Formats: sequence, C-alpha cells, structure tokens
Amino acid sequence: MNDNATMKENVLAGAVGAFLFALVGGILWFVLYQLGYLAAISGLVGVICAVKGYTVFAKTKDESKICIILSVIIAVLVLVVSWYLCVAYDVYLAYQDWYAAGEVDFTLNFFESARAVPLFFEDSEILIAYLKDLGFGLLFAVIGVVSYLSSREKKNTSIIPPVGSLSSQSCRHSRHAASTCIVAIMGIHWVHLICCM
Repeated sequence: MNDNATMKENVLAGAVGAFLFALVGGILWFVLYQLGYLAAISGLVGVICAVKGYTVFAKTKDESKICIILSVIIAVLVLVVSWYLCVAYDVYLAYQDWYAAGEVDFTLNFFESARAVPLFFEDSEILIAYLKDLGFGLLFAVIGVVSYLSSREKKNTSIIPPVGSLSSQSCRHSRHAASTCIVAIMGIHWVHLICCM
C-alpha cells in the first residue's frame, strides 16, 4: 500500500515539468529557424524533453499513458507557439526591409507583427510554405515519441529516426541541408544520452 502511494504520480507537477522542459524544444526551434537550419528537428527534442520533464516533476520513473499524452500535447503547443513567433519575426523583418527600401512609410514592432500574421496568411502560397515547416516539426514530434518509447524498451539499443531519408528540399534554406542532417543526428544522440538515462 505504501509503495503504491509513493509511486503515484503527481499529474499537475508533471504537466508543469513537461512545459518547462518542452521550452528547450521551443527555443531551439526559434534559434535554428533564424540560422536557416531545419527547425523541425526541435519537434523531436521538445517531445523527448517534455516526457523527461514530466517524469522528473511527477516523481515517477515509468511513462504512463497520461504522461505521454500530456507531454505530447504540451510539447506540440510549445512548438506551435515557437513556429508562430518565427512567422511574426519574419513579418517584423519584412517591414524593416520595406521601410528601409522606401516601400512603406512605417514599421511594425514585434507585437504588431504578431497580430499581422493572419493577414499574411491570407496569401495561400505564404501559408502553405509556413505550414510545411510546422508539418515537419509535428512529424519529428511523432518520431520523438516512438524513438523515446523504443529506447526505454530497449535500453541498450540506439534508435535513430530516418533523418537522412528526408529530402534536402525539406530544409527552408537548402544550402544548409547537409549541416542540418548532421546537427539532427548529433542532437538525437545527445537527447537520448541526457533524457533516457
């Protein structure tokens, strides 16, 4: 009885931990995006970190269904927010460039740019381009869940998602495709080393 009570997970604390750890993936998304790399790899990192954060704060060593579900939801929400902030920053930079070129007589601050994002998304080509970035991020999030669960079941086996199989066209800036794949593979090993101990 006492053992069961001790092992009972604290769902609320776990959710807080998942959010805090998922921020790693969100920040990584924003940074990689600005550098021109494949930010979608952050989806994998965000989910794995979220699961780890949940288990740490919930004080449980086993990943329950509620752990996986909450961690994935929280990680995805953080990634979507990061993606949206990247779009907002692009809008901000666009207005800075247009103002410098004399095409507009005003600029937008970052918060105004964030509110203007829906207007830019009225252009279907722009919307599709950005949704592709988000789609790849969600794909990596799914890969992150599968990879994490597989690594926990087979602790002595390293599970590496098929990053190399993705076309270089999936990178927002194709000239960084090779570097992105290298960073992705190194990142996966690093995340497993830290989070799957």
